[in-house]
Amino acid sequence: MSRPIHLIKCCVAVTSVLSIVSLFARMVVESSNVVSKGTYLLDKAMYWYDVAQAEHDVLLKIEHCATAVAFMNAAREVSTDAELEASAGLDVQRTSKRLERSLVAARETKRDGTEIRV
Repeated sequence: MSRPIHLIKCCVAVTSVLSIVSLFARMVVESSNVVSKGTYLLDKAMYWYDVAQAEHDVLLKIEHCATAVAFMNAAREVSTDAELEASAGLDVQRTSKRLERSLVAARETKRDGTEIRV
C-alpha cells in the first residue's frame, strides 16, 4: 500500500482511539471513586507509552503515543495532578510532557527509521 493510505488509516485509528478514551473518561467522571479511576487511566497511559517505545513501525508508534497522551489527558481531567502524584508516585506534569514529546518525536521519525530520542 502507498504511504498516504497508511497515513489515512493511522489517522482514522487515532481518532477512533481518542473518541473511545474521551467517552471512557466521561463515564469515569460520573463514578464515585475518581482518584482510583484517574490512577487507572494514568497506568494505561504509561502502558501505551511503553508499547510505543518498543514499536518499530512508525505509524503504530504514532498511534500508541497518541493513545498514551489521550489516557494521560483523561486521567488529568478526572483527578487533580496532586491526587495522581500522591496515588501513583510520579510527577504528572513532567510525565505528561514526556508523553507529548514522544508523540512529536514519533511524528518526526524519518522514513529510514531513524528517530529522535526522547
